[in-house]
Amino acid sequence: MKISKKVWLDSIGVGLFTLVYSVVMGSFSLWMGSAAFVAVSYFFGAGFPKDKIWNILVSLPWGLLGA
Repeated sequence: MKISKKVWLDSIGVGLFTLVYSVVMGSFSLWMGSAAFVAVSYFFGAGFPKDKIWNILVSLPWGLLGA
């Protein structure tokens, strides 16, 4: 399976941005922002499944409140 250069660069960019965003949010004691960003990144990375959007919107706050 050949992966294009654009996909590699996008993946590295999202990974680095997530790291920086998590450090910044953690410094303000807002750990939930990092978790939400990772969850949303995964959602869009999975192809934005529109038939599952309500399941994801409901499960994200439940997961954050339960953690």
